[in-house]
Amino acid sequence: MKKLLAIVFAVALALSICACAPGVGDSGSSSNADGSSAAEKKEYEYTVMSFNIKVYNSNDKGYLNWSYRSNEIAKLLDTKLPDIICMQEVTKKQFDDLTALLNGKYTVVWHKRNDAYNPEGVAVLFTNRFTLLKDTYFWLSETPNVKSKGWDAAYERISVNVTLLDNGNKKMIDVFSVHLDNKSQPARVNGAKLISKMALECGNPAIIAGDFNATKKNDCYKTVEENFQDCYFATPKSLRDKEVPTFNNFGNAAKAQTPIDFIFSSKVFVPFKSLIITEKTPDEAFYSDHYPILSKLRLPA
Repeated sequence: MKKLLAIVFAVALALSICACAPGVGDSGSSSNADGSSAAEKKEYEYTVMSFNIKVYNSNDKGYLNWSYRSNEIAKLLDTKLPDIICMQEVTKKQFDDLTALLNGKYTVVWHKRNDAYNPEGVAVLFTNRFTLLKDTYFWLSETPNVKSKGWDAAYERISVNVTLLDNGNKKMIDVFSVHLDNKSQPARVNGAKLISKMALECGNPAIIAGDFNATKKNDCYKTVEENFQDCYFATPKSLRDKEVPTFNNFGNAAKAQTPIDFIFSSKVFVPFKSLIITEKTPDEAFYSDHYPILSKLRLPA
Protein backbone atom coordinates (compact mmCIF):
# COMPACT_ATOMS: atom_id res chain seq x y z
CA MET A 1 0.00 0.00 0.00
CA LYS A 2 2.80 2.40 0.90
CA LYS A 3 4.49 1.61 -2.41
CA LEU A 4 1.24 2.41 -4.28
CA LEU A 5 0.82 5.73 -2.46
CA ALA A 6 4.40 6.67 -3.30
CA ILE A 7 3.78 6.00 -7.00
CA VAL A 8 0.57 8.06 -6.95
CA PHE A 9 2.35 10.96 -5.24
CA ALA A 10 5.23 10.86 -7.74
CA VAL A 11 2.81 10.90 -10.71
CA ALA A 12 0.83 13.81 -9.21
CA LEU A 13 4.03 15.78 -8.58
CA ALA A 14 5.21 15.22 -12.16
CA LEU A 15 1.86 16.36 -13.56
CA SER A 16 1.91 19.55 -11.46
CA ILE A 17 5.42 20.40 -12.70
CA CYS A 18 4.38 19.85 -16.33
CA ALA A 19 1.35 22.05 -15.86
CA CYS A 20 3.53 24.91 -14.67
CA ALA A 21 6.25 24.54 -17.30
CA PRO A 22 5.88 26.25 -20.69
CA GLY A 23 5.06 23.84 -23.49
CA VAL A 24 6.86 23.74 -26.82
CA GLY A 25 5.18 26.17 -29.20
CA ASP A 26 2.94 27.55 -26.43
CA SER A 27 3.00 31.19 -27.50
CA GLY A 28 0.71 32.23 -24.68
CA SER A 29 3.29 31.24 -22.08
CA SER A 30 6.12 33.56 -23.16
CA SER A 31 6.24 36.98 -21.61
CA ASN A 32 8.29 40.16 -21.72
CA ALA A 33 9.90 42.08 -18.88
CA ASP A 34 6.80 44.25 -18.54
CA GLY A 35 4.58 41.19 -18.11
CA SER A 36 3.03 41.35 -21.59
CA SER A 37 3.05 38.33 -23.87
CA ALA A 38 5.02 38.23 -27.11
CA ALA A 39 1.73 38.23 -29.01
CA GLU A 40 0.55 41.32 -27.15
CA LYS A 41 3.86 43.05 -27.86
CA LYS A 42 3.53 42.34 -31.58
CA GLU A 43 0.02 43.76 -31.54
CA TYR A 44 1.41 47.20 -30.73
CA GLU A 45 4.23 47.18 -33.30
CA TYR A 46 4.05 49.05 -36.61
CA THR A 47 6.28 49.02 -39.67
CA VAL A 48 6.22 52.43 -41.34
CA MET A 49 7.74 53.31 -44.72
CA SER A 50 8.23 56.58 -46.56
CA PHE A 51 8.90 56.40 -50.29
CA ASN A 52 9.20 59.05 -52.99
CA ILE A 53 8.51 56.86 -56.03
CA LYS A 54 9.51 59.51 -58.65
CA VAL A 55 6.83 61.12 -60.72
CA TYR A 56 5.73 59.31 -63.88
CA ASN A 57 7.49 60.45 -67.05
CA SER A 58 6.66 58.82 -70.38
CA ASN A 59 10.19 59.67 -71.58
CA ASP A 60 11.84 57.45 -68.97
CA LYS A 61 13.32 54.45 -70.75
CA GLY A 62 14.66 51.04 -69.78
CA TYR A 63 14.96 50.44 -66.06
CA LEU A 64 13.81 54.00 -65.35
CA ASN A 65 10.47 53.35 -67.04
CA TRP A 66 7.47 53.26 -64.72
CA SER A 67 6.12 50.01 -66.21
CA TYR A 68 9.31 48.28 -64.98
CA ARG A 69 9.67 50.14 -61.70
CA SER A 70 6.03 49.72 -60.66
CA ASN A 71 6.26 45.92 -60.74
CA GLU A 72 9.54 45.97 -58.82
CA ILE A 73 8.13 48.36 -56.21
CA ALA A 74 5.16 46.05 -55.66
CA LYS A 75 7.57 43.12 -55.14
CA LEU A 76 9.64 45.21 -52.71
CA LEU A 77 6.55 45.96 -50.62
CA ASP A 78 5.77 42.24 -50.54
CA THR A 79 9.25 41.70 -49.09
CA LYS A 80 9.35 44.52 -46.54
CA LEU A 81 5.68 44.24 -45.50
CA PRO A 82 5.12 47.77 -44.16
CA ASP A 83 1.84 48.36 -42.33
CA ILE A 84 1.75 52.04 -43.34
CA ILE A 85 3.39 53.74 -46.33
CA CYS A 86 3.66 57.47 -47.02
CA MET A 87 4.29 58.04 -50.74
CA GLN A 88 5.23 61.16 -52.66
CA GLU A 89 5.26 62.14 -56.36
CA VAL A 90 2.35 59.81 -57.10
CA THR A 91 0.52 60.67 -60.31
CA LYS A 92 -2.99 59.47 -61.10
CA LYS A 93 -1.56 56.81 -63.41
CA GLN A 94 0.81 55.60 -60.71
CA PHE A 95 -2.04 55.56 -58.19
CA ASP A 96 -4.14 53.42 -60.56
CA ASP A 97 -1.24 51.09 -61.40
CA LEU A 98 -0.20 50.53 -57.79
CA THR A 99 -3.78 49.96 -56.69
CA ALA A 100 -4.06 47.21 -59.30
CA LEU A 101 -0.62 45.68 -58.62
CA LEU A 102 -1.12 45.57 -54.86
CA ASN A 103 -4.35 43.65 -55.45
CA GLY A 104 -6.17 44.56 -52.24
CA LYS A 105 -3.17 44.18 -49.93
CA TYR A 106 -3.30 47.91 -49.24
CA THR A 107 -5.90 50.63 -49.23
CA VAL A 108 -4.44 53.55 -51.19
CA VAL A 109 -5.57 57.05 -50.18
CA TRP A 110 -4.40 59.57 -52.78
CA HIS A 111 -5.07 63.27 -53.33
CA LYS A 112 -3.80 65.42 -56.19
CA ARG A 113 -2.03 68.73 -55.75
CA ASN A 114 -2.50 70.01 -59.31
CA ASP A 115 -4.88 69.77 -62.25
CA ALA A 116 -2.49 68.45 -64.90
CA TYR A 117 -3.57 65.85 -67.46
CA ASN A 118 -1.95 63.20 -65.24
CA PRO A 119 -2.05 65.06 -61.90
CA GLU A 120 0.58 64.48 -59.25
CA GLY A 121 -0.23 64.00 -55.59
CA VAL A 122 0.62 62.47 -52.24
CA ALA A 123 -0.62 59.15 -50.84
CA VAL A 124 -0.95 57.06 -47.71
CA LEU A 125 -1.23 53.28 -48.03
CA PHE A 126 -2.23 50.93 -45.22
CA THR A 127 -3.08 47.25 -44.73
CA ASN A 128 -6.39 45.76 -43.63
CA ARG A 129 -5.03 45.80 -40.11
CA PHE A 130 -6.64 49.25 -39.97
CA THR A 131 -10.02 50.85 -40.52
CA LEU A 132 -10.00 54.30 -42.10
CA LEU A 133 -11.77 56.79 -39.83
CA LYS A 134 -10.78 60.04 -41.57
CA ASP A 135 -9.34 60.92 -44.96
CA THR A 136 -8.45 64.52 -45.65
CA TYR A 137 -5.75 66.79 -47.07
CA PHE A 138 -4.75 70.41 -46.75
CA TRP A 139 -2.72 72.90 -48.75
CA LEU A 140 0.67 73.98 -47.45
CA SER A 141 -0.14 77.67 -47.62
CA GLU A 142 -1.62 80.57 -45.68
CA THR A 143 -5.09 79.23 -46.68
CA PRO A 144 -4.85 75.46 -46.06
CA ASN A 145 -8.51 74.79 -46.81
CA VAL A 146 -8.38 76.49 -50.21
CA LYS A 147 -6.43 75.34 -53.27
CA SER A 148 -3.40 77.59 -53.11
CA LYS A 149 0.37 77.98 -53.33
CA GLY A 150 1.98 79.43 -50.22
CA TRP A 151 5.06 81.33 -49.14
CA ASP A 152 6.61 81.71 -52.60
CA ALA A 153 6.61 77.96 -53.20
CA ALA A 154 7.61 76.69 -56.64
CA TYR A 155 4.56 74.41 -56.72
CA GLU A 156 1.25 73.87 -54.99
CA ARG A 157 1.90 71.49 -52.11
CA ILE A 158 -0.39 69.38 -49.95
CA SER A 159 -0.21 66.99 -47.01
CA VAL A 160 -2.53 63.97 -46.89
CA ASN A 161 -3.81 63.10 -43.41
CA VAL A 162 -5.59 59.88 -42.47
CA THR A 163 -6.84 58.72 -39.08
CA LEU A 164 -6.52 54.95 -38.72
CA LEU A 165 -8.11 52.62 -36.17
CA ASP A 166 -6.05 49.54 -35.37
CA ASN A 167 -8.64 46.77 -35.55
CA GLY A 168 -6.74 44.66 -33.02
CA ASN A 169 -5.74 46.92 -30.16
CA LYS A 170 -8.29 49.69 -30.95
CA LYS A 171 -5.62 52.40 -30.90
CA MET A 172 -6.05 55.39 -33.24
CA ILE A 173 -3.11 56.80 -35.18
CA ASP A 174 -2.92 59.89 -37.39
CA VAL A 175 -0.62 59.70 -40.41
CA PHE A 176 0.61 62.68 -42.44
CA SER A 177 2.29 62.14 -45.81
CA VAL A 178 4.50 65.12 -46.65
CA HIS A 179 6.29 66.59 -49.67
CA LEU A 180 7.77 69.99 -48.90
CA ASP A 181 8.74 72.51 -51.57
CA ASN A 182 11.98 72.05 -53.48
CA LYS A 183 12.90 75.74 -53.88
CA SER A 184 11.37 78.07 -51.30
CA GLN A 185 12.84 77.93 -47.80
CA PRO A 186 9.93 79.95 -46.31
CA ALA A 187 7.54 77.43 -47.88
CA ARG A 188 9.44 74.52 -46.34
CA VAL A 189 9.59 76.04 -42.86
CA ASN A 190 6.00 77.29 -42.80
CA GLY A 191 4.74 74.06 -44.35
CA ALA A 192 6.52 72.12 -41.59
CA LYS A 193 4.97 74.40 -38.96
CA LEU A 194 1.49 73.83 -40.39
CA ILE A 195 1.86 70.05 -40.54
CA SER A 196 3.24 69.94 -36.98
CA LYS A 197 0.32 72.06 -35.77
CA MET A 198 -2.21 69.76 -37.46
CA ALA A 199 -0.51 66.67 -36.04
CA LEU A 200 -0.49 68.08 -32.50
CA GLU A 201 -4.15 69.06 -32.74
CA CYS A 202 -5.36 65.66 -33.93
CA GLY A 203 -5.19 64.26 -30.40
CA ASN A 204 -3.80 60.85 -31.42
CA PRO A 205 -0.28 59.47 -31.66
CA ALA A 206 0.94 60.79 -35.01
CA ILE A 207 3.37 59.87 -37.76
CA ILE A 208 4.76 62.51 -40.14
CA ALA A 209 6.73 61.05 -43.03
CA GLY A 210 7.94 62.12 -46.42
CA ASP A 211 10.32 64.07 -48.62
CA PHE A 212 11.42 67.30 -46.91
CA ASN A 213 13.63 68.45 -49.79
CA ALA A 214 16.07 69.49 -47.07
CA THR A 215 18.56 67.91 -44.68
CA LYS A 216 18.38 67.66 -40.89
CA LYS A 217 20.32 70.92 -40.61
CA ASN A 218 17.43 72.82 -42.19
CA ASP A 219 14.97 74.79 -40.07
CA CYS A 220 12.02 72.84 -41.54
CA TYR A 221 13.45 69.66 -40.01
CA LYS A 222 14.15 71.42 -36.71
CA THR A 223 10.58 72.76 -36.67
CA VAL A 224 9.09 69.27 -36.74
CA GLU A 225 11.74 67.97 -34.33
CA GLU A 226 10.54 70.41 -31.66
CA ASN A 227 7.52 68.20 -30.94
CA PHE A 228 8.21 64.93 -32.74
CA GLN A 229 11.12 62.49 -32.85
CA ASP A 230 13.09 61.50 -35.92
CA CYS A 231 12.57 57.73 -35.76
CA TYR A 232 15.96 57.02 -37.29
CA PHE A 233 17.87 58.80 -34.54
CA ALA A 234 15.46 57.62 -31.84
CA THR A 235 16.35 54.05 -32.80
CA PRO A 236 19.30 52.59 -30.86
CA LYS A 237 22.44 52.97 -32.98
CA SER A 238 23.02 49.23 -33.16
CA LEU A 239 19.53 48.75 -34.62
CA ARG A 240 19.65 51.30 -37.41
CA ASP A 241 21.33 51.38 -40.81
CA LYS A 242 24.32 53.59 -41.51
CA GLU A 243 23.14 57.07 -42.44
CA VAL A 244 23.40 57.56 -46.21
CA PRO A 245 21.77 60.00 -48.66
CA THR A 246 18.17 59.07 -49.40
CA PHE A 247 18.13 60.95 -52.72
CA ASN A 248 20.14 58.75 -55.08
CA ASN A 249 19.19 60.37 -58.42
CA PHE A 250 19.47 56.92 -60.01
CA GLY A 251 23.13 56.75 -59.04
CA ASN A 252 24.02 60.34 -59.91
CA ALA A 253 23.50 62.09 -56.56
CA ALA A 254 26.06 64.44 -55.03
CA LYS A 255 28.38 62.50 -52.73
CA ALA A 256 28.20 64.91 -49.78
CA GLN A 257 24.41 64.91 -49.49
CA THR A 258 22.67 63.57 -46.37
CA PRO A 259 19.10 62.24 -46.02
CA ILE A 260 16.19 64.44 -47.11
CA ASP A 261 13.48 61.83 -46.44
CA PHE A 262 12.36 61.34 -42.84
CA ILE A 263 9.91 59.49 -40.62
CA PHE A 264 8.88 61.44 -37.52
CA SER A 265 6.54 60.20 -34.81
CA SER A 266 5.00 61.31 -31.55
CA LYS A 267 7.41 60.61 -28.72
CA VAL A 268 5.06 58.01 -27.24
CA PHE A 269 6.26 55.61 -29.96
CA VAL A 270 9.42 53.59 -29.30
CA PRO A 271 11.42 53.05 -32.52
CA PHE A 272 13.36 49.77 -32.42
CA LYS A 273 14.56 49.34 -36.02
CA SER A 274 15.32 51.82 -38.83
CA LEU A 275 16.45 51.11 -42.37
CA ILE A 276 17.50 53.09 -45.42
CA ILE A 277 16.71 50.54 -48.12
CA THR A 278 19.60 50.88 -50.55
CA GLU A 279 19.17 47.48 -52.17
CA LYS A 280 18.43 47.38 -55.90
CA THR A 281 16.14 45.30 -58.07
CA PRO A 282 17.29 41.84 -59.26
CA ASP A 283 18.46 43.64 -62.43
CA GLU A 284 20.68 45.94 -60.31
CA ALA A 285 18.39 48.88 -61.09
CA PHE A 286 17.06 51.56 -58.76
CA TYR A 287 13.44 51.45 -57.59
CA SER A 288 13.28 55.24 -57.68
CA ASP A 289 15.50 58.31 -57.49
CA HIS A 290 14.92 58.17 -53.71
CA TYR A 291 15.65 55.23 -51.43
CA PRO A 292 12.66 54.13 -49.38
CA ILE A 293 13.14 54.44 -45.63
CA LEU A 294 11.54 52.26 -42.97
CA SER A 295 11.10 52.32 -39.21
CA LYS A 296 9.61 49.80 -36.84
CA LEU A 297 7.76 51.44 -33.97
CA ARG A 298 6.24 50.14 -30.78
CA LEU A 299 3.28 51.87 -29.16
CA PRO A 300 2.92 51.23 -25.41
CA ALA A 301 -0.24 49.31 -24.57
